[in-house]
Order: sequence, then structure tokens, then C-alpha cells
Amino acid sequence: MAVAESHARSDGPTAKRDFAMLLLYLATGMRRSEVIGLRGRDLSFEDDEIIIRCRVKGGDNQNRALDSRRFRAALLDYLRGSRRLHVLRDDGPLWTRHDRAGEPGEPLSSWSFVENLKRYAEEAVIGNFHLHRPRHTYARIVAERTGSLSETQEALGHRHAVTTRVYVDSVAKKKDKHRRYVLEALGLPELEEAKPFYELLQDEGDDESVI
Repeated sequence: MAVAESHARSDGPTAKRDFAMLLLYLATGMRRSEVIGLRGRDLSFEDDEIIIRCRVKGGDNQNRALDSRRFRAALLDYLRGSRRLHVLRDDGPLWTRHDRAGEPGEPLSSWSFVENLKRYAEEAVIGNFHLHRPRHTYARIVAERTGSLSETQEALGHRHAVTTRVYVDSVAKKKDKHRRYVLEALGLPELEEAKPFYELLQDEGDDESVI
């Protein structure tokens, strides 16, 4: 995220667009098609909230309120930088390509966006990045913070709770609740506090033989 934000501050419309889109994915957990397919008329501004209208999986229409000054600022930065503020008053695509000296072009495809995100991820030393990861991250954090399957189901827009349970189980991080007493019972008490693993790797000059 920090890499994308850095590029948004220093680069042109493409980087500003990518940062705004990534913020939207992470803040809402919306699906790829729901974000990519947004048009200017799908957004309205009410006080501090942005109301996002979209067609969700299954064909239903949904209004989603987003109270995020960070996303609002990133979106306006992109639209101003690409001279496309007018899109909020018409039916044009919210996100476009900017292949020719930053000028707006064709509607953005998810493939183009993913390729850019992979470059940011590579710069941030994040491997195996894919566009589902922001939604997975959103689902995991909501599930862990709320501890509620029904709230997570509502947040993800699933019709059936069983879908949410399978989804959360696939992305959740199991807590380390039993390791200490199991090892102690086996006569293997925990070692004294050590350096973080990444510092040990740095001490070894990133030598893979220490892994």
C-alpha cells in the first residue's frame, strides 16, 4: 500500500488512479467487477459519506456508504489530475486507461490494473499477488475484529452464511493458542526472546541456508 501511495504522490494519473482503486478495494471488500465497472453516476456525495451504487453478484443493485476521507481525497486527486472531474456528473467510466501522455483513454480493464498492482507488489517484495487479495484481507480483518459470521457475511455481500464460512476459513489465520502448553508438556519450554526473523536473515546477509 505504501508503494502505491508513494507513486500516487510523485507520478501521473495512472498511479493516482491505481491508488484510489486499491483504497476502494481494501476499504469495502468489493468484488473486481463491482469496482472496475463503476461509472460516474454511480457515486454521490452526502456530507462526509460517498454513496456507491453498484450491481453485485447475483444481479441485485446495492447502495454502499463509505465514510473515508482518505478515499475521497485519493479519488478527487485522480480525477483532478486526469482532468476528469466532470465524470461525476455524467455516465462515463470512473476509471480509464492513460496510455497517451496521461490523457484519458478507453475504460480500464481489470487485466491492466492487475498488471500494475503486480509491479507495485514486486517493488514492495510481496510475492504471489492477485486481485482477490484485497478482498481476502478485508474478509480476514472483518472476521477477526467482529468475531461475527453474520456481520462478515453482510460486509462481503454473501447471500448464504455457508459461503461466508468457507470463504473466511480459506483466508483466516489460525491463532497460536495451544503451542506453549503443548511444548511445555513435552519438556520443550519456549526459548528466551530472540530477534525478529527478518533481522536474523539480515544478520546472515539474506543467506537462504538459514531457513
